[in-house]
Amino acid sequence: MPEPKEADLDTFRFERWKKWKGGDSGALDQLLESLKPITQPAAERLLLMSQLPRSYVESTVSRVTIQGLGRYDPSRGVKLTSFVVSTLPAANRPIMEFAQVARMPEERRLRVGAFQSAEGHLKMHLGRQPTLPELQDELMWSAKEVQTMRRSLRPEVSMERDPSASERSMPLDAGRMTTEALTWVRYELTPEEMLVYEGLTGLGAQPRVSTDQLAQRMGKTPYEIRKLRESVVDKVSKRLEVSGV
Repeated sequence: MPEPKEADLDTFRFERWKKWKGGDSGALDQLLESLKPITQPAAERLLLMSQLPRSYVESTVSRVTIQGLGRYDPSRGVKLTSFVVSTLPAANRPIMEFAQVARMPEERRLRVGAFQSAEGHLKMHLGRQPTLPELQDELMWSAKEVQTMRRSLRPEVSMERDPSASERSMPLDAGRMTTEALTWVRYELTPEEMLVYEGLTGLGAQPRVSTDQLAQRMGKTPYEIRKLRESVVDKVSKRLEVSGV
């Protein structure tokens, strides 16, 4: 079967994008598949640089691509394909940061994993940025240890930032998520679910956003974001149960 002409492929991608923005979730899978000649080389390059599991690298590239597709505005006169290419470098930072953690000495890696797991769980449970005392209680660390770790991982985030009272918590009743459980969650969530997980918790050094902001970013309705959120909570809760925490 002959390869489709580039112009035909551009038209196909744009039509799939319009269907996805119109609420057809199946069109997103078709669009992502058609973009593989663009996204796969980027994933292969990052795979070689990071030496991380393929599933993690490819899922991260997919999440970045979906974020870009949600922001795409055809009225600006830029082709969809060109816009996607311009968004792919955004995958570099989370992948290389994760790779840096993976290469840390074992003791440092365990402490980083414990901190990120505790912080991620508290954000999911409280629905806001945890305070210094809350992290101290969760980790049983001193205030200095918590502050030092927070600055080393995310120096641009203030420890005393006031939480937003309007944001709702994710009802997770389990205890602290282990590093193993957190890693499995990254692999088990779909790209769209991972966007919701990171957006609502701030996990992975991502800025926390509200449901409405996330809906706008992903090109979905707040109702669709809430449904994705329910799926995330269900999967995370099950993973915590399996991990015995």
